[in-house]
Amino acid sequence: MSWVGISHLSQSLRALFDSLQYLLVTEKLVLIGDEPSVLRKLKEMQIDLSLFDVVHTSQVIEMADHPAKAFSQKKDSSIAVGYEMLKNGDLDGFCSAGNTGAMLVGASYTVNVIPGVLRPALATVLPCIDNRSFVLLDVGLNPDCNQMFFCSMEYLAVFTQNAFWGKIIPLSG
Repeated sequence: MSWVGISHLSQSLRALFDSLQYLLVTEKLVLIGDEPSVLRKLKEMQIDLSLFDVVHTSQVIEMADHPAKAFSQKKDSSIAVGYEMLKNGDLDGFCSAGNTGAMLVGASYTVNVIPGVLRPALATVLPCIDNRSFVLLDVGLNPDCNQMFFCSMEYLAVFTQNAFWGKIIPLSG
């Protein structure tokens, strides 16, 4: 887990602490960021420091930073370090409460995208009242989409549906 700024740190740490009950005994959460700030906050919140591994970083990708430039230039940011750890197999997953654009750039640059996916998109699974669910893609980061990009994103949605439910329902709009 990485975060931007100390203002969100307490909320992030509380959420992470609350999620520990869902982990296996062999699993551990890794916090990536300014180590002194993280350790100080954990102590303030009376959270056992041994529950987490902390990886120190000295740079922050701010919300206002240009995602690609920041990811390329701030190699010691929590987002860049987290993706490097993910790429090297040091982490099984990675999330951040930071710059969404930098997260998408990081995914594209380090862990690569699925062949056939030309641009990334944020995806979420939404439940329906009738017990069905569907994949919703947010392509707002791609304001200049053409037909090829839409086809690519439909492919991503179908891939995601197949991964979740083992079936393909290619409906787009």
